[in-house]
Amino acid sequence: MDTTRMGRQGLSGWRMRVGGPVSQQVARRTGVAPETVQAVLGAAFFLSSAWYVAATIAAIVRER
Repeated sequence: MDTTRMGRQGLSGWRMRVGGPVSQQVARRTGVAPETVQAVLGAAFFLSSAWYVAATIAAIVRER
């Protein structure tokens, strides 16, 4: 399993338009590969979305 590739899947659409330039700047300043930075950003976007969906479902269940 390629974790870098898996993490980068979280960067699509507007997230890639934002994450692409950000990852280049972060990579340049930290010395980390841009692909690795993109993977971390993608994973963060994915986890943030998953958290939002889970919180929304929990709120719906509590309302019943």
